[in-house]
Amino acid sequence: MSPKTYFISGASRGLGLGYARTLLESNPETRVVAGVRNPGNAKLLDDLAALPANKGRVLIVQFDVDSEDSIKRAAEQLAEHEFLDDGELEDAGLDALIVNAGVFVGGHKPPSEFSFDDLRANLKTNVEGAILTVQHLLPLVRSGKSKQIFFVSSVVASFGGFYSETAAGVAYSMSKSALNMYGLKLSRELAGEGFTCVLFHPGYVKTDMNSFDNGGHITTEEAVSLATKNVFLPAEPAWNGRFMDYEGNAMPW
Repeated sequence: MSPKTYFISGASRGLGLGYARTLLESNPETRVVAGVRNPGNAKLLDDLAALPANKGRVLIVQFDVDSEDSIKRAAEQLAEHEFLDDGELEDAGLDALIVNAGVFVGGHKPPSEFSFDDLRANLKTNVEGAILTVQHLLPLVRSGKSKQIFFVSSVVASFGGFYSETAAGVAYSMSKSALNMYGLKLSRELAGEGFTCVLFHPGYVKTDMNSFDNGGHITTEEAVSLATKNVFLPAEPAWNGRFMDYEGNAMPW
């Protein structure tokens, strides 16, 4: 399996940090560009990058998905950075983009109680931030070998998932459903260029965020390991436009 250069947004902790770790472990030549809001407060990521096995394989960039200026600046810096030059491409690029950064604002409030402030906050990061990430980094992904874009979606986006049977968490669910439609439309636009655009549910992970129904089902370590094994590494153009879970199973839209 040929090595790739991945860009991961929201890579300072949680799933993003875990994806960086497992992808680096998957191939000794794989490289990761880690986008983080505050590089000065990313000790766990710094520790990962400092491991002897990861020397020269991790580039940490300031990347705030709530700021288009930050995203644009990072894209411009990467376009000129020697880290992306693998010696084979005339134009250095990213092989895969993992759109991971997201927020969960407003808790599990039902439709009659959630606020528009909750909705705006979720849409700002989970939808607008994701779209701007793609739009500004797309030229670099076009220059890459694999041309892959992975969106970290959620079961809450599904009209057929367990969460749709409840009235809870409407603001977050709406944002993830909107993200799914964007990802699906993007897959249609880029299909002719050989892109693979995948939306996936990362697992109902045991975190402080997932306090609904006695919490999550799997640990962060399990979630990132399974997503790497079943989604990131085996992805191929035939998967373009799919919505799946971390085990590679199809998810109902």
